[in-house]
Amino acid sequence: MASRCCVTGTFVFCVIFFMIANALNIVSVVVCTFVSNDLSGLTFGMWQIQSPLSGECILINWDGTSNGEGGSIIDTTKFWTSIWLNVARGAGNLAAFMGLCTWLGMWCAFCCGCFKARCCRMMYASVALLCCALTACMFFVYSSNMCEGGCTFENGAIMAFASAIVYFITGVVCCCIPSVDKDDDEQPVPKKTTNDVENPEEPVPVPVAPAAQTEVTIEKTKEEDGTIVVKTTTKHPDGTETVEETIERGPVPVAAAAAVAG
Repeated sequence: MASRCCVTGTFVFCVIFFMIANALNIVSVVVCTFVSNDLSGLTFGMWQIQSPLSGECILINWDGTSNGEGGSIIDTTKFWTSIWLNVARGAGNLAAFMGLCTWLGMWCAFCCGCFKARCCRMMYASVALLCCALTACMFFVYSSNMCEGGCTFENGAIMAFASAIVYFITGVVCCCIPSVDKDDDEQPVPKKTTNDVENPEEPVPVPVAPAAQTEVTIEKTKEEDGTIVVKTTTKHPDGTETVEETIERGPVPVAAAAAVAG
């Protein structure tokens, strides 16, 4: 088990490497400098050849004419009907298409969180290893009629070799990503069992009844002389009562106040 950050970072690493491998794969397919024939010196790729006159990439049509040179400069039968060259073409294009779809799917899985499932990561790892094998099949071009007399690596072949290596590294790393630990909020809440309740080392909570409230009653009685008797009765929760009496004198009459002053 591993932390979410570790798994997420490793998966992002795999996606970025998958993108790099796919970019190298696509370039190796479309360039016209995959290999060069040792005898004729002609440089060609999966779909185009490099013009020996201008050095530009040109496409040879089925009828032998080119898109820029005005005539055929190679045997089109060899270029379009060679079994092994067509195998290399098909494998390279299939790897490029599968790789493109896969890393797009990996970003989608990253956004929705599906990458945490091991089966999902294993699927992407399998596709990466398959793309590695298909990219390596591009080197069947050396067995084609176009390489009679031997061929030499050019930029396209170097890119295809690098692409296969990166595909392989991506597949192995993606396959080895550990499972994600469950989040704290996803872990089940432990329930109290009978053994837990009977454990003498752990105090068992005892329900406490709600505390009774104290009741206070106040009675006021006015006497004839104007004084007010205040009787306060307090009823305690234990059932006992406390009675207190206080006397409040009313206002002194004006005549009486004058007599006192005189």
